[in-house]
Amino acid sequence: MPIRVAVLVLAIGVLVALPVDAQARSVRGCVIAPRTDCHGKNLTRAYLVIANLRGANLSGANLSGANLSLANLRGANLTGANLTGAQLTGAFLRGANLRGANLTGAFLSGVNLTRVNLTRANLTRAHLYYTNLTGANLSGANLTRAEMTGASLPGANLTGANLTRVNLTRANLTRANLSGADLTFTNLTGANLTRTNLSGTNLYYTNLNRANLTGANLIGAILTNVFWTGATCPNGIIANPSCSA
Repeated sequence: MPIRVAVLVLAIGVLVALPVDAQARSVRGCVIAPRTDCHGKNLTRAYLVIANLRGANLSGANLSGANLSLANLRGANLTGANLTGAQLTGAFLRGANLRGANLTGAFLSGVNLTRVNLTRANLTRAHLYYTNLTGANLSGANLTRAEMTGASLPGANLTGANLTRVNLTRANLTRANLSGADLTFTNLTGANLTRTNLSGTNLYYTNLNRANLTGANLIGAILTNVFWTGATCPNGIIANPSCSA
């Protein structure tokens, strides 16, 4: 077979092997490229693995069920986007704006969300195992039943957030602001709450077993039926049997 023919056959074979989205370089009218404008586009279940969407405008886009694993979304505008059930494992989201985004059931475990804007985002049942949320803005966010074991949230803003039944086992919430947040039935076993602002929070039936609350602010917090076994109180003393504001 002549060399030119062999190369052509090989090239065609590579194109056939590639996902349809990659061949077209666009998905349903959305050009997959940095700083692209795809606001409001329907990208449901789109295959966007390793896609470079840095600085893209995806506000209001429907990305439910999309696979964005390892995608570059640094500085992207995802305000109001629908990311329900989206796969974002390994995605790069630093500096992205996710204000008001719907991330219900989304997979974000291990993702770096340092200083990301998640104000009023819906993270119900989201997977955030060992996710880095240092300095992130989660004020007013809904995190009901989210899985956040080992998550890192130093300095995060969670004022007024709904953290009902969230699993925050061994999470780091050092100096985080949770004033006015709802932590009803939340699991904070072994969590680091050093100098955390918990003023006015609802801690009804919250599990604080072995948690470290040294220097934490509990003024005005609802402490009904809290589990305190082995917890370190704000004054540095082990709970016996409980801690007070």
